[in-house]
Amino acid sequence: HECNVQIKPRPWNIFRLIDLISTSLDKKLKVPELFEQVQDQPIPQPDPPLFTLAELAKTYAAKPGKSGAAAQVNVEPHRFGLSELHAALSAGFDQETTIAKAALWSSLGLDWPAAIAALDKTKANITYEEIECLGLDEGFPERLVATFRIKRPQGYSGDLCHKGSYEHVAFWADWDNTCEWTYLGTQTVNVHDISTIPKEGLCYSAIQPVDLTYHRRNCKQPKIARVRAVLSWNVPPSPTDPDDLQYWGNRVDTHVQIVPGDEIDPHNPLAKIRNLGGIAIEDIATGGNGMTNVVAFGGGPVRFAHNPAFTADGWGLNRQCPFGGLIGVEGNYYLGYFYRVRVHKVGDPSLPAALTNDFFVERSDIGYDHQLPIGEWFQYLDPVQEFGRGLAYWSSAGDDLWEVRLDIATAPNDASIVSSSPWYRVQLDNTGPVGPPAISPTIDIHISAGGDCKDFDEGTTISGTFIADDLHFGAWGLSTEPNTFTTPSNQPEVSGLANTDPAPGPGGHAWSLRTSPPPAGLVTMKPCGYVVRLEVSDRTIMHSTPFAHNSNHISVGFCLRAKH
Repeated sequence: HECNVQIKPRPWNIFRLIDLISTSLDKKLKVPELFEQVQDQPIPQPDPPLFTLAELAKTYAAKPGKSGAAAQVNVEPHRFGLSELHAALSAGFDQETTIAKAALWSSLGLDWPAAIAALDKTKANITYEEIECLGLDEGFPERLVATFRIKRPQGYSGDLCHKGSYEHVAFWADWDNTCEWTYLGTQTVNVHDISTIPKEGLCYSAIQPVDLTYHRRNCKQPKIARVRAVLSWNVPPSPTDPDDLQYWGNRVDTHVQIVPGDEIDPHNPLAKIRNLGGIAIEDIATGGNGMTNVVAFGGGPVRFAHNPAFTADGWGLNRQCPFGGLIGVEGNYYLGYFYRVRVHKVGDPSLPAALTNDFFVERSDIGYDHQLPIGEWFQYLDPVQEFGRGLAYWSSAGDDLWEVRLDIATAPNDASIVSSSPWYRVQLDNTGPVGPPAISPTIDIHISAGGDCKDFDEGTTISGTFIADDLHFGAWGLSTEPNTFTTPSNQPEVSGLANTDPAPGPGGHAWSLRTSPPPAGLVTMKPCGYVVRLEVSDRTIMHSTPFAHNSNHISVGFCLRAKH
C-alpha cells in the first residue's frame, strides 16, 4: 500500500527558540553555555488554541464567485459547527439555549436551522475522510491497525498551530463468527488542515491493542475472527452499537487469522514463560543445558523475540548461547491474578529466591506503569493497556546452571496458587575472557621479533602471536592504533583463521603488521608510538539484547623510528 503521511511537528526546544530569535534579528546567536546540555530537550507548552466558531466561520467562509457568479462554499457550516449542532440534535439544548445559539449563528452570517437540517441528513459521509483497511499486527503484543485517508486540505478545525480535531475509530471483534460483537475500544487521532495536502490525500493509522490470550487455538485448528473498525469525525462512535454510523466516517469489516498458541481457559490461566533473556522459551534448551537451541522452533537460526532481524549468535553461526546480565522474563498477562517468578541454582539445597525488584512496563498509549511487589508477588496489569509483557527482571551473577519458574495465584500467597510452570533451565555466563596475570589467560598478545614495547625501523613487518579463547567463545578482532587522518596505520593480518575461530593458548596464533607497502592499499606508517589491540567477545546474550556480550581487550605497544 502506498500513501502520503504527515510527520508530527518537532517539539519546541531551546535550540529552536534561539534559532528563531536569530532569524528575526538577522544575527546569529549562540545557546548560552548554561543551557547547552539541555538545548535539545522539549520545552513544555500549553495546549494549542482551539478555534472559536467565529474563527472557524471566518476561516471557512464562502468564497465570492467571479463576475457575479454564486459564492463557492469552502467548508459547510454543518461540518465546522458540528459540536454545537450535534448537541442540539442530541437534545442537549433547551429552548432558551437554542434561541441564543440561533442568534449567535445569525450574527456570524450562518443559518442555524439550515445547518441543523443539513446535519440531520448527513450520515456516513466520506467526503472528508474514509477508513480504507483494517488488519491484525501479529507482533508481541498484537494490535489491530486501521488506516484511514484524509481527503481535503480544510475542514478539520485548524492547522498544525491550532488544536485541530479528532478522528475516532471504534474497534469491534466477532471472535467466533457468530455475529456476537465485542467492543474492544476507541482510538483517537489528531488531524489538522494541511494546505499542501497531495491530491491523493494523507493516510493515518489508529492502533488498538488486543488481548488474544483466550482466543488462540492449536496449529491444527486455524482460528479466524471477524473484526470491524468504525470511523467518525469529532463525534465518538457508539461503544454499544457496532452498526451505528455517525455523520462523517464509515466502517470496514475484515477477517483475520489469530496466531496459533496454547488454548487457555479464562478461568484456568496457564503459567508459562514466553520469552527468557530476549529469546522465545521454545528456542532454549530449558530441559537440558539451558542455552539457546542450535535450530529454532520451526527451523532456521534462533532469533530475538522482539528483534527477529538479529540472531542469538550474533555472528550467524547458530552456536548455542548462554545468558548473562539483566535477564528479562516475559509472559502473558492475566488480569485479576497474581504471579511470582523464582530462580534457583541447579543442585543447590537452598530454597528458590523470588525476583522482587520493581520495574516499569511500557504502556500502549504513552508512558510507563510502575510494577511494585507485594512480598514475593506482583499483580498482573491489564494486557490491553500495556505494550510490554515484562514479568520480572533478574540481575544474574556467576556462571552456573540455574532454573526459573512462574507461579500464578488468585491472591499474593502460596495457598492461592492455581498454576505453576515447569522449572526452565538457563545457563549463565557472566565472566568474559581473562587476560594476564591469570595463570591460563584466554586473551593475550605479544610481539615476537624484538619483543614487546620495543623500537622498530619504519618499513619493518612486525609479527607476533595472540590468544583468543573462552568457554563460550564468540569472536576476536585485531586493530592498530592510532589510525587517524593525520596518522594512518595498517591493520594486522592473520592467515588461516577466521575471526570466529578461537586461538587457544599457550601458543595462540600468529599475526603480522606491515608498516609500509606493498601490497596495494597499504600506507606507509609514520614514525610514532603504536599499539596493536586485541578484542575478544564471548557469545553470551547479555541484558536480553542483541550485540551485548562479555568482552575484554589487551594491547601491545611498539615505536616506529625514522631510518637514519
